[in-house]
Amino acid sequence: MMTFAAPRISKVLASTGELEHRVAKRVVDMSLLSSAVMEHGLGTQLGRDAARRVNEMHRAYDIHEDDFVVVGADAVVTTLELAEKCGWRPVTDKEREAVRRFHCQWTRAVGSRRLLPPTLPLVKQFWSDYLDRETRFEPQNPRLVKSVLGYYETLFPRALRRLFRFVMVANLDPRIARACGVSVASAPARWFAINAIRLLRKLDPVADGGKDGLAEMAKSVYPNGWEVSELGTHIRAKAAA
Repeated sequence: MMTFAAPRISKVLASTGELEHRVAKRVVDMSLLSSAVMEHGLGTQLGRDAARRVNEMHRAYDIHEDDFVVVGADAVVTTLELAEKCGWRPVTDKEREAVRRFHCQWTRAVGSRRLLPPTLPLVKQFWSDYLDRETRFEPQNPRLVKSVLGYYETLFPRALRRLFRFVMVANLDPRIARACGVSVASAPARWFAINAIRLLRKLDPVADGGKDGLAEMAKSVYPNGWEVSELGTHIRAKAAA
């Protein structure tokens, strides 16, 4: 959602047409690429191939260095915030630093020439300063939100779709919500959403051999399997953001 709130990023995302016209493929592709690195690491062939594929896509656009860094910073901030609010035990300092280091390496691997700030407080400060400076409402922002949330809703039973949308947006930073054309949730609404997530955590962890949600999503787009090389877009000409 943060990427939809920053017009410099949302303009690029809207220009490709992927999120509005091929949203299932776009979401599945990026989930598979991110998962390949998350599960196997950049020290494996699969992880390196996935990072190169994302890097290749990024090179097709003139992406500002701050935009690379803030996407990594957003992953750090939101991951830790969710874990701290909804995890089954407190997050340790080593885990916080591990999350920062992982996303620092991932950001560099997919095209950034700069590292994330060297400490977690500095990562949070960079992220917050960026939101103050760069987020604002533009017409493409809510279109992207509507398309992506609409896709995710189809993965849930119809009776739960409104609840899913509510949980997804209730705890957005107010700056992100306003820039995306989403109403800023009240304190009681945020409390309800967090507690809904805490109930869902009881479904984890999934035992080995259990249902793999990402695999099911991938089958809907790639019924005959997939290769890293075919994921994402393949644009040769460099476009201006």
